[in-house]
Amino acid sequence: MGKRSRTPRKRPAHNGQGTHVTIGGTRARTPQEMAIVAQASEGDRQWFDANPGARHRVRAAVAGEFDAEIDPSECPPGYHSVIAVEQIAPGHRLKTPLAYVPILPGHSEPTEDQFALVWGDYLYWRKNNGLPGYRADELRQHLRGATPSIASITTAGFAMVDRPIPDTIRFRPPTHQ
Repeated sequence: MGKRSRTPRKRPAHNGQGTHVTIGGTRARTPQEMAIVAQASEGDRQWFDANPGARHRVRAAVAGEFDAEIDPSECPPGYHSVIAVEQIAPGHRLKTPLAYVPILPGHSEPTEDQFALVWGDYLYWRKNNGLPGYRADELRQHLRGATPSIASITTAGFAMVDRPIPDTIRFRPPTHQ
């Protein structure tokens, strides 16, 4: 049986601005780190626009993208950080650092085969721990019908890890009907 083609969904207009919330970061991001995250997020937006049926992608992290969450000195020489980007809803994505992957001879970053192996290991770990394969699916469960927004996604994300929303995050949590 052949693959069904999907009708591309319209995504909200993107004006280059955005709020990037980290659940569990070790410190607040600097303005320079925010610019790096915005650049990486724009690349992800373009990728999902070009691949409208995709639920996730695995890619090499952009240098500095996770410096507020993970000490960059922890990555061994000759390795690269690999992350998963999962689409929660059009225009809303969740990033998860997955692993440090060795750079193979003749390559400047991990290969597609390495990305596939890391993703497979990650799915296996999640399923063996009784979790949905996709973190985005788990997050959607916590949204409980709320429309995806920075407020509802942040609230659901903190609920997933059983932590209160810090006072430094200013928005009104979503109400549920």
